[in-house]
Amino acid sequence: AKQNNLMLFEAITTIHLPNYQIIKENINKIGQIKLVQCNYSQYSSKYNALLAGEIPNVFNPQFSGGSLVDINIYNLHFVMGLFGTPEKLSYTANKHSNGIDTSGVLLLTYPDFIAVCAGAKDTRSENFVMIQGEKGYIHVENGANGCRRVILHNDEAKTEFNEQTSMNNLYYELLKFNDIYKTKDYNRCYSLLDYSRSVMEKVVEARMDANIIFAADNI
Repeated sequence: AKQNNLMLFEAITTIHLPNYQIIKENINKIGQIKLVQCNYSQYSSKYNALLAGEIPNVFNPQFSGGSLVDINIYNLHFVMGLFGTPEKLSYTANKHSNGIDTSGVLLLTYPDFIAVCAGAKDTRSENFVMIQGEKGYIHVENGANGCRRVILHNDEAKTEFNEQTSMNNLYYELLKFNDIYKTKDYNRCYSLLDYSRSVMEKVVEARMDANIIFAADNI
Protein backbone atom coordinates (compact mmCIF):
# COMPACT_ATOMS: atom_id res chain seq x y z
CA ALA A 1 0.00 0.00 0.00
CA LYS A 2 2.76 2.43 0.92
CA GLN A 3 4.85 1.62 -2.14
CA ASN A 4 1.90 2.25 -4.43
CA ASN A 5 0.52 5.27 -2.57
CA LEU A 6 -2.68 3.40 -1.70
CA MET A 7 -4.75 3.37 1.47
CA LEU A 8 -5.23 0.19 3.47
CA PHE A 9 -7.19 -0.01 6.72
CA GLU A 10 -7.57 -2.67 9.38
CA ALA A 11 -11.24 -2.82 10.34
CA ILE A 12 -10.70 -3.12 14.09
CA THR A 13 -13.63 -1.53 15.88
CA THR A 14 -12.24 -0.96 19.37
CA ILE A 15 -9.72 1.83 18.83
CA HIS A 16 -12.19 3.94 16.83
CA LEU A 17 -15.08 3.87 19.32
CA PRO A 18 -16.03 7.23 20.93
CA ASN A 19 -16.11 5.64 24.38
CA TYR A 20 -12.56 4.38 23.86
CA GLN A 21 -11.48 7.98 23.31
CA ILE A 22 -13.24 8.91 26.56
CA ILE A 23 -11.15 6.30 28.37
CA LYS A 24 -7.97 7.85 26.94
CA GLU A 25 -9.06 11.30 28.10
CA ASN A 26 -9.91 10.19 31.65
CA ILE A 27 -7.38 7.50 32.45
CA ASN A 28 -5.05 9.96 34.19
CA LYS A 29 -7.75 10.50 36.84
CA ILE A 30 -7.20 7.09 38.43
CA GLY A 31 -3.52 7.53 39.21
CA GLN A 32 -0.74 5.02 38.58
CA ILE A 33 -2.13 1.99 36.77
CA LYS A 34 -1.47 -1.31 38.51
CA LEU A 35 -3.77 -3.87 36.91
CA VAL A 36 -5.78 -4.11 33.69
CA GLN A 37 -8.28 -6.93 33.26
CA CYS A 38 -10.04 -7.66 29.98
CA ASN A 39 -12.49 -10.48 29.34
CA TYR A 40 -14.15 -11.05 25.97
CA SER A 41 -15.80 -14.46 25.89
CA GLN A 42 -18.43 -15.57 23.41
CA TYR A 43 -19.51 -19.19 22.99
CA SER A 44 -18.99 -19.91 19.32
CA SER A 45 -21.85 -21.19 17.20
CA LYS A 46 -19.23 -23.50 15.61
CA TYR A 47 -17.91 -24.95 18.87
CA ASN A 48 -20.46 -27.76 19.06
CA ALA A 49 -19.45 -28.83 15.56
CA LEU A 50 -15.83 -28.92 16.72
CA LEU A 51 -16.78 -31.13 19.66
CA ALA A 52 -18.68 -33.38 17.26
CA GLY A 53 -15.54 -34.04 15.24
CA GLU A 54 -15.85 -31.41 12.51
CA ILE A 55 -13.21 -28.72 11.94
CA PRO A 56 -14.97 -25.39 11.20
CA ASN A 57 -12.72 -22.76 9.62
CA VAL A 58 -12.64 -20.63 12.77
CA PHE A 59 -11.10 -23.57 14.66
CA ASN A 60 -8.85 -24.74 11.85
CA PRO A 61 -5.06 -24.16 11.82
CA GLN A 62 -5.24 -24.34 8.02
CA PHE A 63 -7.33 -21.15 8.08
CA SER A 64 -5.42 -19.36 10.86
CA GLY A 65 -8.28 -19.69 13.32
CA GLY A 66 -8.53 -19.84 17.08
CA SER A 67 -9.55 -17.73 20.03
CA LEU A 68 -6.50 -15.46 20.17
CA VAL A 69 -6.71 -14.16 16.60
CA ASP A 70 -10.51 -14.11 16.42
CA ILE A 71 -11.60 -12.71 19.77
CA ASN A 72 -8.77 -11.98 22.23
CA ILE A 73 -7.20 -9.65 19.70
CA TYR A 74 -9.83 -7.05 20.66
CA ASN A 75 -8.48 -7.11 24.20
CA LEU A 76 -4.94 -6.75 22.90
CA HIS A 77 -5.91 -3.77 20.75
CA PHE A 78 -7.64 -2.20 23.75
CA VAL A 79 -4.52 -2.46 25.90
CA MET A 80 -1.90 -1.60 23.28
CA GLY A 81 -3.95 1.34 21.98
CA LEU A 82 -3.76 2.85 25.46
CA PHE A 83 -0.34 1.78 26.68
CA GLY A 84 1.75 0.81 23.67
CA THR A 85 3.87 -2.32 23.26
CA PRO A 86 4.42 -4.45 26.38
CA GLU A 87 7.91 -5.32 27.58
CA LYS A 88 7.06 -9.03 27.48
CA LEU A 89 4.09 -11.34 27.13
CA SER A 90 3.00 -14.92 27.59
CA TYR A 91 -0.03 -16.83 26.35
CA THR A 92 -1.56 -19.84 28.08
CA ALA A 93 -4.31 -21.55 26.12
CA ASN A 94 -6.90 -24.30 26.27
CA LYS A 95 -6.22 -26.21 23.07
CA HIS A 96 -8.26 -28.66 21.03
CA SER A 97 -6.64 -31.90 19.87
CA ASN A 98 -5.85 -30.25 16.51
CA GLY A 99 -3.66 -27.68 18.31
CA ILE A 100 -5.99 -24.70 17.96
CA ASP A 101 -6.77 -22.53 20.97
CA THR A 102 -10.44 -22.47 21.98
CA SER A 103 -9.75 -20.06 24.87
CA GLY A 104 -6.77 -18.56 26.61
CA VAL A 105 -5.20 -15.93 28.83
CA LEU A 106 -2.69 -13.42 27.51
CA LEU A 107 -0.44 -11.81 30.12
CA LEU A 108 1.18 -8.50 29.19
CA THR A 109 3.92 -7.02 31.33
CA TYR A 110 4.58 -3.26 31.31
CA PRO A 111 7.18 -1.39 33.39
CA ASP A 112 4.70 -0.41 36.13
CA PHE A 113 1.68 -2.68 35.74
CA ILE A 114 0.29 -5.96 34.43
CA ALA A 115 -2.53 -6.52 31.93
CA VAL A 116 -4.48 -9.75 31.69
CA CYS A 117 -6.49 -10.48 28.53
CA ALA A 118 -8.89 -13.44 28.64
CA GLY A 119 -10.62 -14.53 25.45
CA ALA A 120 -12.86 -17.57 24.93
CA LYS A 121 -14.86 -19.18 22.17
CA ASP A 122 -15.67 -22.26 24.26
CA THR A 123 -17.43 -20.53 27.20
CA ARG A 124 -19.55 -17.50 27.99
CA SER A 125 -18.86 -14.70 30.44
CA GLU A 126 -19.86 -11.19 31.34
CA ASN A 127 -17.60 -9.18 29.06
CA PHE A 128 -15.80 -6.29 30.71
CA VAL A 129 -12.63 -4.26 31.05
CA MET A 130 -11.37 -3.10 34.44
CA ILE A 131 -8.49 -0.61 34.64
CA GLN A 132 -7.26 -0.33 38.22
CA GLY A 133 -5.21 2.62 39.41
CA GLU A 134 -3.97 3.80 42.80
CA LYS A 135 -6.62 6.56 42.88
CA GLY A 136 -9.59 4.78 41.34
CA TYR A 137 -10.70 2.47 38.57
CA ILE A 138 -12.47 2.48 35.22
CA HIS A 139 -15.10 -0.13 34.42
CA VAL A 140 -15.92 -0.64 30.74
CA GLU A 141 -19.18 -2.45 30.14
CA ASN A 142 -19.54 -5.05 27.36
CA GLY A 143 -15.80 -5.46 27.08
CA ALA A 144 -13.14 -4.28 24.65
CA ASN A 145 -15.23 -5.13 21.62
CA GLY A 146 -18.24 -3.04 22.65
CA CYS A 147 -17.27 -0.33 25.15
CA ARG A 148 -20.97 0.33 25.61
CA ARG A 149 -20.54 2.44 28.73
CA VAL A 150 -17.57 3.76 30.72
CA ILE A 151 -17.84 4.16 34.49
CA LEU A 152 -15.13 6.11 36.32
CA HIS A 153 -14.81 5.42 40.05
CA ASN A 154 -12.64 8.03 41.75
CA ASP A 155 -12.50 9.13 45.42
CA GLU A 156 -15.81 7.40 46.17
CA ALA A 157 -17.49 9.30 43.31
CA LYS A 158 -18.86 7.64 40.20
CA THR A 159 -19.09 9.24 36.76
CA GLU A 160 -20.70 7.53 33.77
CA PHE A 161 -19.88 8.23 30.12
CA ASN A 162 -21.47 7.04 26.92
CA GLU A 163 -20.94 8.85 23.60
CA GLN A 164 -21.93 5.94 21.35
CA THR A 165 -25.33 6.67 19.89
CA SER A 166 -25.13 3.91 17.27
CA MET A 167 -25.43 0.26 18.29
CA ASN A 168 -23.42 -0.69 15.20
CA ASN A 169 -19.75 -0.52 16.19
CA LEU A 170 -18.67 -0.68 12.54
CA TYR A 171 -20.22 2.76 12.02
CA TYR A 172 -17.48 4.58 13.92
CA GLU A 173 -14.51 3.04 12.17
CA LEU A 174 -16.10 3.74 8.78
CA LEU A 175 -16.52 7.40 9.77
CA LYS A 176 -12.78 7.58 10.53
CA PHE A 177 -11.77 5.76 7.35
CA ASN A 178 -14.01 7.96 5.22
CA ASP A 179 -12.53 11.12 6.73
CA ILE A 180 -8.96 9.88 6.17
CA TYR A 181 -9.76 8.93 2.59
CA LYS A 182 -11.55 12.16 1.70
CA THR A 183 -8.82 14.36 3.20
CA LYS A 184 -6.10 12.19 1.62
CA ASP A 185 -4.43 11.93 5.02
CA TYR A 186 -1.86 9.26 4.13
CA ASN A 187 0.18 9.94 7.27
CA ARG A 188 -2.78 9.11 9.46
CA CYS A 189 -3.59 6.03 7.41
CA TYR A 190 -0.05 4.69 7.56
CA SER A 191 0.25 5.49 11.25
CA LEU A 192 -2.75 3.22 11.83
CA LEU A 193 -1.14 0.56 9.63
CA ASP A 194 2.08 0.72 11.62
CA TYR A 195 0.10 0.37 14.83
CA SER A 196 -1.82 -2.62 13.41
CA ARG A 197 1.43 -4.28 12.49
CA SER A 198 2.79 -3.80 16.02
CA VAL A 199 -0.30 -5.54 17.42
CA MET A 200 -0.03 -8.41 14.93
CA GLU A 201 3.63 -8.91 15.81
CA LYS A 202 2.56 -9.46 19.43
CA VAL A 203 -0.21 -11.83 18.32
CA VAL A 204 2.35 -13.96 16.50
CA GLU A 205 4.68 -13.83 19.50
CA ALA A 206 1.82 -14.98 21.74
CA ARG A 207 0.93 -17.86 19.40
CA MET A 208 4.51 -19.01 19.33
CA ASP A 209 4.65 -18.86 23.13
CA ALA A 210 1.69 -21.26 23.29
CA ASN A 211 3.03 -23.37 20.40
CA ILE A 212 0.01 -22.69 18.19
CA ILE A 213 1.16 -23.22 14.62
CA PHE A 214 -0.77 -22.24 11.50
CA ALA A 215 -0.30 -23.61 8.00
CA ALA A 216 0.58 -20.06 6.94
CA ASP A 217 3.62 -20.14 9.22
CA ASN A 218 5.25 -22.64 6.87
CA ILE A 219 4.71 -20.67 3.67
